[in-house]
Amino acid sequence: MSVQDRLDKIMQEEIDDGRAIGSVLLVYKDNKEIARGAYGLDSPFNLKPMTDNAIFRMFSMTKPVTSLAVMICLEKGLFKTTDLVEDYLPGFKNMTVLLPDGGTEPARRPITIADCLSMTAGLEYPNDFTEAGKILDKKLFGPIQEKYPETMVPTVELMNRCGEFPLLYQPGEKWNYSLCADVLGAVVEVASGVKYSAFLKENIFEPLGMKDTGFFVPEDKLDRYVTMHDKHYLTGEITVWDEPFLGTMSRKYVPAFESGGAGLVSTPDDYAKFALLLTNDGELPAEFSPSGKPVRLISKETAHFMRSPQLTPSQQETANWESLEGYNYGNLMRILEDTEKAKLHGPALGEFGWDGWGGTYVSIDPVNKITFMYFINVTNGNREGQMKLLKNALYNELGIN
Repeated sequence: MSVQDRLDKIMQEEIDDGRAIGSVLLVYKDNKEIARGAYGLDSPFNLKPMTDNAIFRMFSMTKPVTSLAVMICLEKGLFKTTDLVEDYLPGFKNMTVLLPDGGTEPARRPITIADCLSMTAGLEYPNDFTEAGKILDKKLFGPIQEKYPETMVPTVELMNRCGEFPLLYQPGEKWNYSLCADVLGAVVEVASGVKYSAFLKENIFEPLGMKDTGFFVPEDKLDRYVTMHDKHYLTGEITVWDEPFLGTMSRKYVPAFESGGAGLVSTPDDYAKFALLLTNDGELPAEFSPSGKPVRLISKETAHFMRSPQLTPSQQETANWESLEGYNYGNLMRILEDTEKAKLHGPALGEFGWDGWGGTYVSIDPVNKITFMYFINVTNGNREGQMKLLKNALYNELGIN
């Protein structure tokens, strides 16, 4: 059985079993496409077939792009990883940390850019399961989303306001998935002197030819914009989802807040160019670039740093997600350290990437030169089991064990 046939079978079984509505798979080995497929429907409510040029909400697969933006800024000398966030976003001065009794204490030290890159800043997302998250949701993000689009808060202003609220942990104490990438997007905007979207367009999207990637889907591309769905975490019921997320949407309205952690939309082919750049140590091969010449965005040394693990053993204790079993974390991505714990057969140590709330996923293996991408459009649709199944089957068919 060929690689394509084997992966087609697994992907179609997921559709037939009702575990996914529609999906796209795209795989490269040694910079050559070895598998591509679009499966199922855009939505059960419109019966439109899924296509491989569909535009997806990337949600947290925005984070690796923000990581690259930070790496570019480091090479330009715009800031250092040891710089304090408060030097770019004054709202983060004099931060406090929540105590178990509901009180607060002063942060023992300021947050650094390195803290944000490793998700150890002590920040939180707006949510309803931690006190810090509840406060952030009730006092900042909730009111913005309730009044959206009448109320839109620009990137730098919104992130400065986040600094007014207490941290979940002391900076550097623990890993916690949070607004760190959004803060970094605002830092890039301040340090570069241009809007975050403009920085990404000039330094990443245009050089790589990512013409369908950005924070907004224009009218003439809406026919390719996938229908987003929500899967209820208790009942499993699927409904169409078209809501503001972190105070932004990717259609209808050009966002004021350009979320460096969750705001981008992209296509499989666009994101492949970004992923192939990282597979090749910071250089996009000529056959994928718009100029027909290799495009280097960061040095090999910076590319290696970008995929280097950053968590200490004590910080890793709170990085206890299923998707991080066998992985460390650094620069807004997971990095493979133990294939047995990860239940993977084939990927080399150092394989890295990330995923998104809407079911998108990227895996980059620079040792074996494998670039693997999977896209669906259902929130809360955890796909970790499917990812392990697909990756293990892929490496097995390639004879890499």
